[in-house]
Amino acid sequence: MTTVLYDVAIPFINESFKQHARCIPYQAGSLGADLLAQADILLVRSVTPVTRDRLQASCVRCVGSVTAGVDHLDIKTLDELGIAWCHAPGANAMAVAQYVASVLVYLSVNSLIHGPRVLGLIGCGQVGSRVRFLASQLGWEVCVYDPPKAARDPRFESAAWEELLGCSVLCCCVPLTQEGAWPTEHMIHASVLKQLPKDAVIMNVGRGGVFDEKALLAQNQIRWCCDVWEGEPTIREEMVRRALLATPHIAGYTHEAKHGLTWQVYEAIAREMGWVCEPFASLSVGAANPLGVQAVDEATLLKYYNPVADDRSMREALESSHDVASVFRQLRSDYLYRREWELI
Repeated sequence: MTTVLYDVAIPFINESFKQHARCIPYQAGSLGADLLAQADILLVRSVTPVTRDRLQASCVRCVGSVTAGVDHLDIKTLDELGIAWCHAPGANAMAVAQYVASVLVYLSVNSLIHGPRVLGLIGCGQVGSRVRFLASQLGWEVCVYDPPKAARDPRFESAAWEELLGCSVLCCCVPLTQEGAWPTEHMIHASVLKQLPKDAVIMNVGRGGVFDEKALLAQNQIRWCCDVWEGEPTIREEMVRRALLATPHIAGYTHEAKHGLTWQVYEAIAREMGWVCEPFASLSVGAANPLGVQAVDEATLLKYYNPVADDRSMREALESSHDVASVFRQLRSDYLYRREWELI
């Protein structure tokens, strides 16, 4: 019988994979060779690197990452070893975009923005395009920078990098890349910070390594809001202490997004395995919170999600323990998925 090894924090396993296979859970951080030797299919989250060492000693035929990003997957090795792999791009995009919208509202209502409400958006993919729309609905002028997209799509025009440097808020919605014409690792570094307006706010909902955190901590002019952090789960506590808002990589943690992530990976693996893949009728998440387009105002939006509660929980948890990595993992695994709101 086919065996699926899955991170215990991945939801909806009973309603999907258990129809076809024996499913064995594991805790993030405890994925050993003994478990991998039993698995035909490995399901991971972003906290579990899928490396050559792990794969070569395993019997895994297919890897499913229940995530939008893939920087934790050694794709070159997967391809070399003939191991099928999949992920779920875009499944949590609206959740992350709504998180960003809520942070923008928080900054606005607490008078933390100095200057005109101009959002510099780095990345206009699945998340960024939704952020662009929601920010515009909230009355923000949006300056979008995405040269790779402009190179692929002649209909899309990217702003110049210099245009971003005058924005009051800068938001990164990009994956972590180290190669190519536009690498994103540490793209927000000391030189960039010096060029931004005094008291500008930078926000990261992409990957932690996009910010050079040492450079951030070495200056006192630029403020930040972060959901993702360098070195997760062993994050820098000072980055949290000095942040305007700090959350434990939960921007995409809505009920709807988790449903979509599992569904996309299940569907792809079902095709690979030749399973009869029935729709997730039993996974109905119910009606989303309705929010008319004309009613997208700050007071209404914060009723659905206010990031302050998650910020407070993270700070309190870190203050109560010296084991930063364990606290960070626990905050994510215990997170109560919020609900999305819907524009109608």
